[in-house]
Amino acid sequence: MTANNDRSGALLALSLLVLGLAGMLGLAAAPWLRLTALTEETVENRQLLVALEVRMARQAARGGGADPAALMLQGETPGIAGAALQKKINDHVSAAGGRTSSFQLLPHSESGGTTRLALGFSMRIDIEALRDVLHAVETGEPLLFVDDIAIRMPESAARESGGDGRGPLDVTMQVSSFLLKEGDR
Repeated sequence: MTANNDRSGALLALSLLVLGLAGMLGLAAAPWLRLTALTEETVENRQLLVALEVRMARQAARGGGADPAALMLQGETPGIAGAALQKKINDHVSAAGGRTSSFQLLPHSESGGTTRLALGFSMRIDIEALRDVLHAVETGEPLLFVDDIAIRMPESAARESGGDGRGPLDVTMQVSSFLLKEGDR
């Protein structure tokens, strides 16, 4: 009987050792998996940069010189440019079938020859329309950047849609863009 107990104990110890090694291997592999995701994100960002460079080159070919102001917000003051940014966002959301509920122009910051404007807003929109809004924001002109996004499905919408995720979403976003300073236009 002691031989069976010794064998069972050895099997248990071996099983625990294998499980421990598998866990440690999983922990060791986690940074490599994260690196893969970051590498993919870097490739996507490089593709976006190439697309922007192509856009600038086309613009330079048409107009004789690249005009960075054409890719930036227009307006005499940050307040006017902020209103133009708000209208552009509202137009994108309305065109996609969503509804905006609030806008907040955040304090602007200046660096070099540009002023960075940021706009926070809320909207109610379905997932397909959100995709359309994000595409319009990220690929249109002037250049707009999604700085932050929070998506929540209201409980009432979850019940109405049967929990399939197809109901309206409450989305809070922050987008930013740039305005050339008065003397640099």
